[in-house]
Amino acid sequence: MKLTIPRVYCAFVLAVFAGFFVAQQSLAADPPPAKCDGLKVGTGPKGKGFSKLYTDVADVCGAKVNICEVNSDGALDNVSLLAINKVDVAFAMEDSLKIMGNSDENIRALRTVLPLNMSYLHIVVSAAGTTVVGDSKYFGLKKENKVVRVTKFSELKGLPVGLVGSTSLQVRKLNETYNMGMQIFDFGKDDEAFAAVKAGKIMAAFTISGASIHGAVNKLTSADGLTLAPFDYAPQQPYALKKVSYRGLGIYGTDALVVQNYLVSRPFVGKKTAQVEDLKKCLLSQLNDLKDGDYEPAWKEVK
Repeated sequence: MKLTIPRVYCAFVLAVFAGFFVAQQSLAADPPPAKCDGLKVGTGPKGKGFSKLYTDVADVCGAKVNICEVNSDGALDNVSLLAINKVDVAFAMEDSLKIMGNSDENIRALRTVLPLNMSYLHIVVSAAGTTVVGDSKYFGLKKENKVVRVTKFSELKGLPVGLVGSTSLQVRKLNETYNMGMQIFDFGKDDEAFAAVKAGKIMAAFTISGASIHGAVNKLTSADGLTLAPFDYAPQQPYALKKVSYRGLGIYGTDALVVQNYLVSRPFVGKKTAQVEDLKKCLLSQLNDLKDGDYEPAWKEVK
């Protein structure tokens, strides 16, 4: 099935590319395996969502289909790796595919192998609020400092925020769509962005993961002084709202913006066509076991 890509503004895509690639040291965090006669699968950082899903795929299908993992910076990175033939199959998000496909015919040509789980946008903010220095007043006097506490996405208008991984594209688009005017800074790792929130350098850190299984957010506790802010605007396609809960933060049923994940491949015409089809057949035949067994909970969202 060919992925349908609607038109979006090229100028926006070019601006996003510039911001994203300046923040990245390279397209992939790790080089492809030295020898891989099968399908090279683009995942994400080791130990995080897509890489964990790949481990499950390798467990149930590795004996039937020759696959090897290529760790990357995440879903947004994977789309670029597919476009330049560095991976054969990859985990990707629907919004990245649509936006980036507008300016790259190789991305528009990508094929859907399997719809997967949803990616959840986490908005990490200070639980107690951030102290903001007062503005100058008459005769050089200053206003009293005030504490700004962000309790929802809409309150971030005009404020400095940090983006991690694939949020580099997603949040820039949201910033434009909802006329937020946020001051955007890119971070290489979740911990760096969280530390910037604690230090009062930014008002929120945006990070993406599967529901309630995100390593960085799931490790947080109330002792960290951080919490999650809900997304409070009506979502537009291809986005929706779903609830997330994190016991460590004392958060239950907070609205998060979600987007569909896909396993996608390049449009092959040679022997890899059959390899991709074999991988798809295997995953479909093993899907119930992936949902019921000791695997990532994200498989339960796959339909």
